[in-house]
Amino acid sequence: MDIHFDSLLGISRCIRARETSSEEVTSTLLERNGRYDGRLHSTLLVMADAAMAHRNAEIASGQ
Repeated sequence: MDIHFDSLLGISRCIRARETSSEEVTSTLLERNGRYDGRLHSTLLVMADAAMAHRNAEIASGQ
């Protein structure tokens, strides 16, 4: 699976099937944004710490 070209539905199916994790998806997308945004200027504000904290809270609550 290449999450950069998959749909959100496809990614969510892979997470449910345990083919990937929400941590891997979040980290991969944040890393890609960091790599390309300097050239593309496509992101106004990146809240990586908040994204990871939100993901951790969802995992802790069982979602």
